[in-house]
Amino acid sequence: MQRLFILATLLLAFVNITFAQTFGPDVLVDTSTVARWGLRYADIALDSDSNVGVTWISLAPDNDIVNFAKSEDEGQSWQKVVVCDSPLQHWWDMRACPALAFDPQDNPWVVWQYYIWESTTDASIHISQSLNGGLSFESSHIVGLSNGTERQTIAIDENGTVYVPSLWAPGLNCIVLYCGNYSQRYETPVNPSSLRPGWFPDFQSVGRDTIYIVFRADSLDYSKPDLIYFSQSTDAGTTFAEPVLVSEAPLMGHYGVTDPAITVDETNTIYVTWSDDRMGDRDIYLAKSFDGGVSFSEEVRVNSMIEGMQSRPKIAYHRLYGLFVLYQVGTDSSDIFVVRSVDGGTTFGERISPVDSSYQLYEQDVGEITIDDSGHLYVAFIDNRHGEYNLFVTKATIPPTEVYEDEDERLLPENFWLSQNYPNPFNNFTVIRYRLARPCWVHLGIFNIQGQLVRLLQNGQKSAGSYQVLWDGMDTSGHRVASGVYLYVLRAGSQLIVKKLLLLR
Repeated sequence: MQRLFILATLLLAFVNITFAQTFGPDVLVDTSTVARWGLRYADIALDSDSNVGVTWISLAPDNDIVNFAKSEDEGQSWQKVVVCDSPLQHWWDMRACPALAFDPQDNPWVVWQYYIWESTTDASIHISQSLNGGLSFESSHIVGLSNGTERQTIAIDENGTVYVPSLWAPGLNCIVLYCGNYSQRYETPVNPSSLRPGWFPDFQSVGRDTIYIVFRADSLDYSKPDLIYFSQSTDAGTTFAEPVLVSEAPLMGHYGVTDPAITVDETNTIYVTWSDDRMGDRDIYLAKSFDGGVSFSEEVRVNSMIEGMQSRPKIAYHRLYGLFVLYQVGTDSSDIFVVRSVDGGTTFGERISPVDSSYQLYEQDVGEITIDDSGHLYVAFIDNRHGEYNLFVTKATIPPTEVYEDEDERLLPENFWLSQNYPNPFNNFTVIRYRLARPCWVHLGIFNIQGQLVRLLQNGQKSAGSYQVLWDGMDTSGHRVASGVYLYVLRAGSQLIVKKLLLLR
């Protein structure tokens, strides 16, 4: 046991070393033009085939141009497309805050804000979609208004429903394009009247019809200022749950909480990160929810170095490779760093710069971070190494987080086992865990009490080891099943286990 513990420690150290050595090279996304006045804001996302998409706004004379580019060779080369380059209505108008998501058909959607020169706060929210995988984009639609949030985001669920935030009186709203249809647009308040408008929202879709939101808000009397809240909708944004306080620590003082970001893992553990200045300078914190957002754990500080202004965190998770947080250090002259956690966000390794070492002396701004199933971790960032600001993407190849006793033998369970699902009862989705002592054919299905198959979750050969499977309460046709008692049945080789679960709508 002691030898195994030492080996695990060494392997985890090796994981961090490998992480540090695999970034690069930095790839300039747009090599055809260099915007005269620089560039601001960027986002990155993956389609279902792990092709990489980016969006950004380049500043040309008398215009702000919304761009999209796609790479089908792991970020080595990029095909650029202009999303919107229509002339600005006034000299001081501005396009800003682009965000990107792919729908279930792998078509990209880009959303951005258009600030009106006659107002310092008002902006219209524009959205454009591609119908051919990003080769071209349709004319944009104005889907809502915003007071200006310094941030935009977009999420698309498995039904193709599009979710976009709007910060407008009386508060934070969620704009919904049901199944991606502009004619089925509706807008729903997120924060209650007891809270002042929510700022810096971030969205995360989960399965079908479920959207998670984190945002900053103040109480009406400012007795609870600058706090991070979580809310969710399980009916495609028709209604939202009462917001839950993510962290109570800022109640001790005005900590300037900003930039919350959210992700979720396959067990529905929710991770929320943000920046605040409780230690004097700004630091990055992370809190987790193990019960679907009902409550959150005590936060941990993500950055190990407390000197400097750590801000604008972005977060990505993959079940095989761990949790990653990208953030910015500094204000006028900034650097960016990535940290990794291989224990579910309990601890984080040393920070790593994803930028080529010869260019780290230049100023970088945070874009976004994402990771694919092959362990390719992509970071989009803005850099002024060429005099003007340009968009770069760099990639790291991440080793899995599993620990091996030797090269050929994974630590194996000793028994065949099926867990009780968690949570139970549930109304959104639930996780089923099982383990196999030896390789065998596995059949895991959901049945109603009449013995009829509702959903086949797994059917195939599996190696010995531990597994976890999520059921979202849908049947084989993608329809929501009714409340009631269901059976989940695991057949592994010649062995069979049956357990009950309870679904409450």
